Amino acid sequence: MRQIAIAAVLGIVGMVLAALGVRFIAAGTTSNSDHWLVAGAVLPVFGVVLGAVVAHRLSDGADPWPITERGRRIPFAFLGGLLGGLTWYVCYVMLAALWNNQDFWALTLSSRHRSGVATSAPALLYVVLGLLAGAWVTDAAIKKKWTT
Repeated sequence: MRQIAIAAVLGIVGMVLAALGVRFIAAGTTSNSDHWLVAGAVLPVFGVVLGAVVAHRLSDGADPWPITERGRRIPFAFLGGLLGGLTWYVCYVMLAALWNNQDFWALTLSSRHRSGVATSAPALLYVVLGLLAGAWVTDAAIKKKWTT
């Protein structure tokens, strides 16, 4: 339980760093690449995996590493997917708010144009991609031994 808690904390730190990085990089330009959204969604996944490693080291081996049991990997994959999807959404809305000179919170709570046509399809696509990619990358990274 401590291992998933440390992974969650470091995943959230990665999410905050990703959002701040995208905000500062995008603040000065209006032609930024979508690659920043992808890079932003990777940081929480790194945080989750790093958190599992840190917990293993702090526990003197009591917490497993690598985590080879599928049942023990599921919470980490879920956490990585959740934070990855949420980070993609936050970064997407942040870019849209910056480039359209709107408030982040107003744009987050609004999903319709003045004409009434829903505009949440790209954001939903990014969230789904973040969920799937975050879960898959977390699961793949957490079951391999890449530390000594």
